[in-house]
Amino acid sequence: LPGAPLHLQFMRDGDNLRAILDGEVIEVNFGRDSFIMVLDRENRPGFPVKLQLTGKVVGGNIEGAVNIIAGYSNFPELDAETFSAVRTSSELWGPKPPAPAAPVDLTGVWERSIVLGPLGRTNAQLNEAGKARHQDYKKGAYDPVLRCMSAGPMRRQTRRGNLEIIAGTNRLTMLYANGDVVRRLWLDRSEHSNDREHSSMGESIAAWDGSTLVVDTRNLTESVLTHNLEPISSKAKIVERLWLDEKNDLIMEATLHDPTYYERPIVKRLKWTRSNDQEMIYAPCDPDSFYRGLQFDGALESYFENQPDFDQ
Repeated sequence: LPGAPLHLQFMRDGDNLRAILDGEVIEVNFGRDSFIMVLDRENRPGFPVKLQLTGKVVGGNIEGAVNIIAGYSNFPELDAETFSAVRTSSELWGPKPPAPAAPVDLTGVWERSIVLGPLGRTNAQLNEAGKARHQDYKKGAYDPVLRCMSAGPMRRQTRRGNLEIIAGTNRLTMLYANGDVVRRLWLDRSEHSNDREHSSMGESIAAWDGSTLVVDTRNLTESVLTHNLEPISSKAKIVERLWLDEKNDLIMEATLHDPTYYERPIVKRLKWTRSNDQEMIYAPCDPDSFYRGLQFDGALESYFENQPDFDQ
């Protein structure tokens, strides 16, 4: 599929097999020599699409076709007609000791091209506590983005707009055009602060694993994962891996670890293209339209009454 490689795993569950695609449990229907998986996705917030992957084993590997069976794709770069998979072992995709640092130049202005996957994943796999919290968020219509506030790294990455990376003596600074957000990745820290005040972007500690930059972010305030308002707890950890592919595009794989609200980690992938000739233009944001809309609908008082209590 387009972009960075995904990880597909088949596991036996009693007499049946199930599939796990980048941490997402998916129902599979098996035929005599083929299988079918259906991915529930969104091509834009609120516009659902279903992708059907039909595959079979050919020469020890998997080859298959991709079909949109509901909805549509308005991102040409995400239109995929085929997919393939190569068998691997746990030694290849499991945790490995860090490689000797071999930093590469990630500085400059980057234009986000696609959210890899292909399309936006909608199956968040909340646990019981997460489902209850999700209802609190929906009841209170809690979405910081609608109020021109930062919703944290996971939500920030899925919004369009350029990214600029600036190098300092002990840090990398990320500037996000859409939302005017600043984020710092500390290169001279080995542990997170126990008494640091939590914030929407948290505390990010970075280190090089070979030529891949690994970023560990903690000390986050409670927030939301997407516009669907799936919760992220203040105890969550986000691990990002950033590297340059063979075309020198910037690939990022972000994994949300939040057992407070989720049964399994959530994986997001993005790709940026270097665009140093572009300016960082910051789009203005005014929360008046959000509150005015609530006022017109007679829901303003209810909105404030149903705001969730936060643990930070």
